[in-house]
Amino acid sequence: MFGRFRRKKETDDTKESSEMPKDDINPKSNSDEDRNPPKYTFSRPREEKKVNLMEVLAGHLQRLKSLDKRRTDVEEEIYQLGGEAQKEAENLEKELSTLQEQTKELEEVLNAIHAHRKVIRYREPGH
Repeated sequence: MFGRFRRKKETDDTKESSEMPKDDINPKSNSDEDRNPPKYTFSRPREEKKVNLMEVLAGHLQRLKSLDKRRTDVEEEIYQLGGEAQKEAENLEKELSTLQEQTKELEEVLNAIHAHRKVIRYREPGH
Protein backbone atom coordinates (compact mmCIF):
# COMPACT_ATOMS: atom_id res chain seq x y z
CA MET A 1 0.00 0.00 0.00
CA PHE A 2 2.78 2.45 0.86
CA GLY A 3 4.53 1.51 -2.32
CA ARG A 4 1.74 3.06 -4.31
CA PHE A 5 2.18 6.41 -2.58
CA ARG A 6 5.93 6.35 -3.08
CA ARG A 7 5.58 5.63 -6.74
CA LYS A 8 3.11 8.42 -7.18
CA LYS A 9 5.47 10.82 -5.42
CA GLU A 10 8.29 9.66 -7.60
CA THR A 11 6.20 10.25 -10.72
CA ASP A 12 5.24 13.70 -9.44
CA ASP A 13 8.91 14.55 -8.90
CA THR A 14 9.77 13.49 -12.44
CA LYS A 15 6.95 15.59 -13.88
CA GLU A 16 8.05 18.66 -11.94
CA SER A 17 11.64 18.32 -12.99
CA SER A 18 10.73 17.91 -16.64
CA GLU A 19 8.12 20.67 -16.76
CA MET A 20 9.53 23.42 -14.48
CA PRO A 21 12.97 24.42 -13.42
CA LYS A 22 13.74 23.86 -9.75
CA ASP A 23 14.03 27.58 -9.07
CA ASP A 24 10.33 28.11 -9.94
CA ILE A 25 9.06 25.28 -7.73
CA ASN A 26 7.48 26.32 -4.47
CA PRO A 27 8.30 23.56 -1.95
CA LYS A 28 5.29 24.40 0.23
CA SER A 29 2.77 24.01 -2.59
CA ASN A 30 3.25 20.24 -2.67
CA SER A 31 3.06 19.79 1.07
CA ASP A 32 0.35 17.72 2.71
CA GLU A 33 -1.23 20.86 4.23
CA ASP A 34 -2.05 22.26 0.78
CA ARG A 35 -3.64 19.04 -0.38
CA ASN A 36 -5.61 18.50 2.85
CA PRO A 37 -6.07 21.81 4.64
CA PRO A 38 -6.65 21.54 8.39
CA LYS A 39 -10.22 21.79 9.65
CA TYR A 40 -9.43 24.49 12.16
CA THR A 41 -7.20 27.43 11.54
CA PHE A 42 -6.02 29.66 14.32
CA SER A 43 -5.57 33.32 13.64
CA ARG A 44 -3.39 35.69 15.50
CA PRO A 45 -4.91 37.22 18.58
CA ARG A 46 -6.46 40.59 17.92
CA GLU A 47 -4.59 43.62 18.97
CA GLU A 48 -6.28 45.22 21.92
CA LYS A 49 -7.88 48.58 21.31
CA LYS A 50 -6.79 51.30 23.61
CA VAL A 51 -9.86 52.49 25.44
CA ASN A 52 -10.09 56.08 26.50
CA LEU A 53 -11.80 55.89 29.87
CA MET A 54 -12.70 59.56 29.85
CA GLU A 55 -14.63 59.12 26.59
CA VAL A 56 -16.44 56.08 27.98
CA LEU A 57 -17.30 57.89 31.20
CA ALA A 58 -18.43 60.97 29.26
CA GLY A 59 -20.73 58.79 27.17
CA HIS A 60 -22.19 57.15 30.26
CA LEU A 61 -22.62 60.53 31.93
CA GLN A 62 -24.44 61.90 28.88
CA ARG A 63 -26.74 58.88 28.81
CA LEU A 64 -27.41 59.26 32.54
CA LYS A 65 -28.33 62.93 32.04
CA SER A 66 -30.70 62.12 29.19
CA LEU A 67 -32.36 59.35 31.25
CA ASP A 68 -32.72 61.75 34.19
CA LYS A 69 -34.34 64.34 31.89
CA ARG A 70 -36.77 61.72 30.58
CA ARG A 71 -37.58 60.67 34.16
CA THR A 72 -38.27 64.30 35.12
CA ASP A 73 -40.51 64.77 32.07
CA VAL A 74 -42.47 61.62 32.93
CA GLU A 75 -42.90 62.76 36.56
CA GLU A 76 -44.23 66.14 35.41
CA GLU A 77 -46.65 64.44 33.04
CA ILE A 78 -47.86 62.15 35.82
CA TYR A 79 -48.51 65.12 38.15
CA GLN A 80 -50.30 66.96 35.34
CA LEU A 81 -52.49 63.93 34.55
CA GLY A 82 -53.17 63.47 38.28
CA GLY A 83 -54.36 67.08 38.54
CA GLU A 84 -56.58 66.69 35.50
CA ALA A 85 -58.01 63.45 36.90
CA GLN A 86 -58.76 65.13 40.21
CA LYS A 87 -60.56 68.02 38.47
CA GLU A 88 -62.55 65.52 36.42
CA ALA A 89 -63.46 63.60 39.60
CA GLU A 90 -64.66 66.84 41.25
CA ASN A 91 -66.77 67.66 38.17
CA LEU A 92 -68.27 64.17 38.21
CA GLU A 93 -69.08 64.52 41.94
CA LYS A 94 -70.90 67.80 41.24
CA GLU A 95 -72.85 66.18 38.42
CA LEU A 96 -73.69 63.23 40.62
CA SER A 97 -74.94 65.42 43.46
CA THR A 98 -77.01 67.44 40.93
CA LEU A 99 -78.51 64.22 39.54
CA GLN A 100 -79.29 62.98 43.06
CA GLU A 101 -81.10 66.24 43.87
CA GLN A 102 -83.07 66.01 40.62
CA THR A 103 -83.97 62.40 41.43
CA LYS A 104 -85.33 63.46 44.85
CA GLU A 105 -87.35 66.23 43.22
CA LEU A 106 -88.77 63.83 40.63
CA GLU A 107 -89.65 61.31 43.35
CA GLU A 108 -91.49 64.04 45.23
CA VAL A 109 -93.37 65.02 42.06
CA LEU A 110 -94.19 61.36 41.35
CA ASN A 111 -95.40 60.86 44.92
CA ALA A 112 -97.54 63.99 44.63
CA ILE A 113 -99.04 62.69 41.38
CA HIS A 114 -99.86 59.32 43.01
CA ALA A 115 -101.36 61.03 46.02
CA HIS A 116 -103.43 63.29 43.79
CA ARG A 117 -104.75 60.24 41.86
CA LYS A 118 -105.73 58.50 45.10
CA VAL A 119 -107.65 61.55 46.20
CA ILE A 120 -109.46 61.78 42.88
CA ARG A 121 -110.41 58.08 43.00
CA TYR A 122 -111.92 58.35 46.46
CA ARG A 123 -113.94 61.42 45.43
CA GLU A 124 -115.48 59.78 42.44
CA PRO A 125 -119.14 59.03 43.04
CA GLY A 126 -118.97 55.48 41.72
CA HIS A 127 -116.64 54.16 44.40
